[in-house]
Amino acid sequence: MTIRHNLAHDQKRYFANLLASSPSSTNRLNRHGVFMVVNHTADIVISIQLNRAINEHNLQDISGKIGIDIPGDDPIWFGGPHAQDKIHIIHSTDWMGPTSVKLTDSIAMTNDLSILSAMSVGDGPSKFRACAGFFSWSPGEFARLMSSRLVPDGLIRQVAKWEAVPATSELTFDSGHDDDQWLAVLEASVAHQASQYF
Repeated sequence: MTIRHNLAHDQKRYFANLLASSPSSTNRLNRHGVFMVVNHTADIVISIQLNRAINEHNLQDISGKIGIDIPGDDPIWFGGPHAQDKIHIIHSTDWMGPTSVKLTDSIAMTNDLSILSAMSVGDGPSKFRACAGFFSWSPGEFARLMSSRLVPDGLIRQVAKWEAVPATSELTFDSGHDDDQWLAVLEASVAHQASQYF
């Protein structure tokens, strides 16, 4: 009963959150990463990395291969190691397709051709990141990554693996990429955690 209760709490807490890897992380895939939690159920936790571009390809290369011409030169972002042939587009909610999933009031996700077709005629979202692949964990693995511990001063602090903050449009789309976005999410997480104590 307690395990179920804690899992439900974690699901509510981390869905549509941004996670920033700890500065002490040595994992090559996670180092200085920013991740959006897009699914958190009793069976699986899925996140998509947002801040590392794949330099070999852009969105126009991929869409052109399937006959959809999109103006511009937009990067493809490394979403994670699983299913890298699948593109997930995290985007603003000023455009919503029939299969779009709303993550927050201002952020959604679409992973079918409707969004590419809309972009090709100038009718897509104003902000987006097209990401290839995803990360996944079992709920138990994810709970260990996000677990808290009591430190000598009596405060509960995160184990140094991930820092979390509710996703906003500004942090997701407007805070740069690579280390700039990672630092912005870390700073926002510190402010968010402090607000929970005062």
